Amino acid sequence: MAARRLLLSVDELAVLCREHAVRLPPPFLPVRVGAGDARAREVAREHLVARGLLDGAAGESVARNLGLLTASRVALRTDVVIDHESISSLIAIGEEAGATIAHAYRSAVELSLWPAGELPHEVSRLVPGGGPRGDGRPVAIATRALIGALGVAADRGHDAAEMLLVREGVQRRDADQLLHVAATTHGSLHAIVTGRATGGTEAVALGHVVWLLSGQGWQGIRRLRVGDLALAPVVPADLGRWLAPYVAELVA
Repeated sequence: MAARRLLLSVDELAVLCREHAVRLPPPFLPVRVGAGDARAREVAREHLVARGLLDGAAGESVARNLGLLTASRVALRTDVVIDHESISSLIAIGEEAGATIAHAYRSAVELSLWPAGELPHEVSRLVPGGGPRGDGRPVAIATRALIGALGVAADRGHDAAEMLLVREGVQRRDADQLLHVAATTHGSLHAIVTGRATGGTEAVALGHVVWLLSGQGWQGIRRLRVGDLALAPVVPADLGRWLAPYVAELVA
C-alpha cells in the first residue's frame, strides 16, 4: 500500500463527514457560518462527484481514512506555530495503516492514508524545516524557576541575564546559547500522544513533546530529572524518535 494524499476544501470535508456520519474533533470539525452555507456545500458535493470521491475505490479509501481518524486506539495531535502561521494535525495509528488530517489556517485540508510502518516519515513531514542542527550537544537549563528568572533578567539587558546564569553555575557557552534561543525563538511545536490501553474505554494523554524554533533551528526540550530540563538541537526527522516511546506503550 502506497501513501494516498488528498487535498480538500473545508466545504468538501464537511460533505464527506456528513456522507460518512463522521464527527471530527476541533479544530478539524468543518464549520462554516453564513447565508451561503447550503449553496457552498452543494457546490462542494458536485466537485467531489466530479473527482470520484463519493463512491468506488476512491470513496472506500476516503471512508477508511475518516474512520481511522475517529476510531483508532492511538492518536497523535500536533500543533506547529511559526510567526503568525499555524498548522494543526491529527494522526491516527491503526494496526495496518495510519491516517492524517492536517489543517493550515485559512488553507486547504489534507487527508492522508499510509502504511503503519511509515509513522516516522509521516510525523516528520508535518514539521517545517528549521535550519541547521548545530553540533548536537544538549544545553542544560538548571531549573524551571531559572527559565522564568531569565526572562525577567533579560528584560534588564544581556549583562543582567548573563550574571544570573553565572550565579546559577551555568557554563559560559551554555549561557550564550540559552540567551540566543530565548531572544530568537519565533515558533513552537507541541505533540501530544493519546490513546486507550487494551480493554480501556477512555482516551488518556500519555506523552507531550515540546520543541522551540529559534535562530539556531529547532530545539527539543528534554526532562533530565525532577525540575531539570535540557535543550537539544533537533531536525524534523527526529520527531518520530521522540514520540516512539509513548506510542510503543500503547501498541505493545
